[in-house]
Amino acid sequence: MNKAIDFSDASLFAMSIPNLIGVYFLLPVIRRELDKYMDFTRRVDGGKSIKQSAGEIEREYR
Repeated sequence: MNKAIDFSDASLFAMSIPNLIGVYFLLPVIRRELDKYMDFTRRVDGGKSIKQSAGEIEREYR
């Protein structure tokens, strides 16, 4: 049973490596999308409508 658990642990570790590499390459995209989201929430919290804020964000981040 220990060999099966060890194999399972090794497999999970081996599968995590490609995922971490993918996250590293997608960091610029994640950062850009997070910035858009934070700008949008600041505008809505500041009193602008959702529709107006969404339009402004789309124009700014093209």
